[in-house]
Amino acid sequence: MFTGIVVVGTVPALDRESMSKQQDRSEPNRPLRSGRRGLVVCTSIVARLGVFIFFTVTILLAAEVVTRWFDGGGLPSVRIFAQNGEGVIELMEQAEAWHRRPRGDVYPVFTGALGLRAAKPNEPSPAPGGWIAVGDSQVFGLGVRAEETFAARATAKGVPMANAGVPGYGVEDALRRAAALIPRVEPRGILVIVNQANDWEEMGEPVQQRFRVRGGWLLRAGDAAAWEGAFMETRLSQLHLFFHAAQLLHVATHGPRVPAPAAWIDSPQSYEPVTRKMARAIELFAATYPQLSVVLCFLPVDFATGRERARQSPFRDMVAHRIPWEDHELRDQLMRSLSASPKIDLLPALRDRPDAFLEDDYHLSPTGHAVVADQIVNTLTARQRGP
Repeated sequence: MFTGIVVVGTVPALDRESMSKQQDRSEPNRPLRSGRRGLVVCTSIVARLGVFIFFTVTILLAAEVVTRWFDGGGLPSVRIFAQNGEGVIELMEQAEAWHRRPRGDVYPVFTGALGLRAAKPNEPSPAPGGWIAVGDSQVFGLGVRAEETFAARATAKGVPMANAGVPGYGVEDALRRAAALIPRVEPRGILVIVNQANDWEEMGEPVQQRFRVRGGWLLRAGDAAAWEGAFMETRLSQLHLFFHAAQLLHVATHGPRVPAPAAWIDSPQSYEPVTRKMARAIELFAATYPQLSVVLCFLPVDFATGRERARQSPFRDMVAHRIPWEDHELRDQLMRSLSASPKIDLLPALRDRPDAFLEDDYHLSPTGHAVVADQIVNTLTARQRGP
């Protein structure tokens, strides 16, 4: 019995010794097996991450291609703005962009030397002895091709005219722009376009107070100081997919931009001090450059040209309670204030011409630019001939 117990008791002891030796022999291999497992896990994570990144980038690229195709290569804004060290906003020189109209069709936008609107890339400075048209987006011709603008049409009719319009400008900005261009272009005259749609509201507020340039885009000052400005400074803003995503996020966080009722619509009489200030600025500019012909050109807002256009105007909700095509108080104030200065009133030429403006937009259409060009050319040519 004891022998058996001894035998039975010693066998496990031998097994433990044998197992201990085996463990000793295998101990150096344990860290290697653990490292291999870690390497496999790490490789698996990297592979999965790589696959995720690959498919994400592929999907985004495909979405960008589809979005760009849907947009026709154009965006509703143009990336052609620059802001110098003094904060003055102008147009880039030799810039190119593709603009998408509200109706969806796309057209190219070029600037040449001096940041002037151009019909083709790398267009040189205009020859001396012509006219310079200054003003806002109506002068620039937002929504139409360069060759369709009234400045280009006037040039084709024998009255050379450089297009120095800059979207966002007011009358004071336009005069400052003209003063900067005069020594470089050496024109014979300056055509100052006063746009009824917004120039009265912008008197006393330089463009750099109302807007900022971020990454070549023109943003309202409040948006430029927020995340919108930071985003537009990145290259992602040039991608159609991200541009539209930022627009949707802006609307989601701020709501759609609803135009506030304009005081100049409901109480134009109260704007007479502003009108006089505008007239003084133009007269002072003309007195500063007596060697030049300075001609004011009044451009009425679309709803002031007739009943039918008032129904089509993007401002129609603002004027639904009025008869705006019969109210020309601001025009009359300006004409009285500048009684001795040369001027062109475009209201008669544009009256009852709803086709003179773009659909769902108050900017001049190609037809409107043609009408304006004819009126300007006829008036300037008659002035040149004299009585």
